[in-house]
Amino acid sequence: MNNSLQVEAMLVGGLTLIFALPMTAIAQTYSPYTPAQIQEFNNQPIAPIETPAGPVYLERPPVTQKP
Repeated sequence: MNNSLQVEAMLVGGLTLIFALPMTAIAQTYSPYTPAQIQEFNNQPIAPIETPAGPVYLERPPVTQKP
């Protein structure tokens, strides 16, 4: 009886480690963008309509192209 309880405890502990360790690795994220790139993206105007050809603006958007 005592032996089966130990086996069950080891099984539960092992399964916990098997599932808990990969979840901690998945939970950590990495951003390939710098804060300046994110800020530039967030400052772009939002188009009210989006098509496969690109955004459709009701008003002319400001032209800011960088080479």
